[in-house]
Amino acid sequence: MSRGQYQKENQQNNDLFEEYLNDLPDDEMKVSSRVEQDVQQIVSEKKQKKQHRAVYISGTVIAVCLALGLNLYLGSIARQEPAEPDPVPVFTPDYKNPTLTPTSDYNRMVIDAHSNQNSEGVLGTDLRVPEMMVKDDYYRLPVPLSRFLLNGWRIGQQVIESQTEDGFYRIHYTLTYLDNSTTLEVTAVKPVSNDVPSFVIVTGIKDTGGLVELPQSIRGGMSEDDLLNLLNDSGIISTTVEGGNAEKTATVNNAVDMFYFQSYHIDFDLNEGTISTITLTVE
Repeated sequence: MSRGQYQKENQQNNDLFEEYLNDLPDDEMKVSSRVEQDVQQIVSEKKQKKQHRAVYISGTVIAVCLALGLNLYLGSIARQEPAEPDPVPVFTPDYKNPTLTPTSDYNRMVIDAHSNQNSEGVLGTDLRVPEMMVKDDYYRLPVPLSRFLLNGWRIGQQVIESQTEDGFYRIHYTLTYLDNSTTLEVTAVKPVSNDVPSFVIVTGIKDTGGLVELPQSIRGGMSEDDLLNLLNDSGIISTTVEGGNAEKTATVNNAVDMFYFQSYHIDFDLNEGTISTITLTVE
């Protein structure tokens, strides 16, 4: 039976019931009225039960949907793996002696720079020797750039300064340590047509972070008085230049006979009575 037919028959039954009540005597009318009230009460209670049931079903459906949605969300979070950090680009060339013949000054400089490194890594006591320790690694100027790269440094920036008459570039590099916590500035020479780090020769180092340790335990942060006393005790004549704002520069010059290089310089920038910058250069 359709909903329309049901409503129509229901209305007809109600009309017949109304006619029946109207034809009853008064004493029977009272009984019929009570019957009608009882019927209406029963109908009302059935409607309330249907409404409560509908609310209960709706609440149950909503709760199930929320639970499913929460499970799906938690499952998606559990499946997501943490993103791995991008690897730091590191160049690690094979450190080996170059197979060059001494047919030019530059080739001789490359060969001698490689053979000049102290394999034992022991720092001496003579400040007039161009050697140092950087982060517990031994270096002696001039030094191949590949030596720094093998010890955990990477090239952060390079700026070409000029091209020499001998056919190679003078260039500035900024070296950054792998943990990105420290940097060094170096000056180097390199072939015009060859970028292989094994053939790039570092001739100067500038340290502003106290990374370089020289003989006699000289490094950034040392007091000016301690530095000058050490230089004097070592028999080294230094020149001290007065500057503004309590800044001074102490310079050590020493003649050396190292194949391509004839002189070694150490410049100490003194700020408020302590070493702030150390610059080492062979020329």
